[in-house]
Amino acid sequence: MTKKPPPADTAPAMLSDSDPGLQNFMRHVYATMSFGLVITGSIAFLVSHMPAVSSFFFSFPMFLVTLFAPVGFAFLGFTPERAAEMEVAKVSFIFAAYSAVMGLSVSCLFWFISHDSVAHMFFVTAAMFFATSYYGEALKRNLGDTLSFFVMAGIGLLLTLLANVILHAPMSHYIFSGLCVLVFTGIAFCENRVLKNAYNQLGRTGGKGSKERLGIACALVFYLTFVGLFQSLFSGAFVNRQPRR
Repeated sequence: MTKKPPPADTAPAMLSDSDPGLQNFMRHVYATMSFGLVITGSIAFLVSHMPAVSSFFFSFPMFLVTLFAPVGFAFLGFTPERAAEMEVAKVSFIFAAYSAVMGLSVSCLFWFISHDSVAHMFFVTAAMFFATSYYGEALKRNLGDTLSFFVMAGIGLLLTLLANVILHAPMSHYIFSGLCVLVFTGIAFCENRVLKNAYNQLGRTGGKGSKERLGIACALVFYLTFVGLFQSLFSGAFVNRQPRR
């Protein structure tokens, strides 16, 4: 009597956190996230330091256009789900454009915040993710373990401390920027599981192009999470009672 073969398991086996393909994918997500934040921070910094440019974008009705421009990307179909299906060159360009437009929008939202508060937190977070990506690449560390997120938090706190010292920021800036780093590091730790599941389901069986598209889509999710957190924390923490000149 012949034995029947066991039923095939159609569900893909979960990858370990140390899988090389998964680690490369996560480093790509972190680097892309850093790229978007650098663009956003640069635009916010330039607009806040160029009166002619800021007066143009912050005059009515351009103010409303600039403020709600990022929403237009969603209406046009630029969502994480759609990003995972676009061509790599196209989704990379749109992600860069979206990051630039978000820089203008953030500058509008924080018109009453001190000039450098908006930009420096974007730069700090971008540097935090880039340094974590380099840390994983150079030392071949597993970006999914707890130690990596302590390293990420330590890098972020050190960078925001240096930024606040250079900017001669008041104590409230130290407290809330440090809180922002810690909270976002915690969010990154939680969403790390989302990255692993996304790669396990879609990324590891696809080619290089599909992995890059998925990486940009996941970076967009991280980016939107940070922007929302940034707005929530900084809108109450860094409001300058004296309008900027």
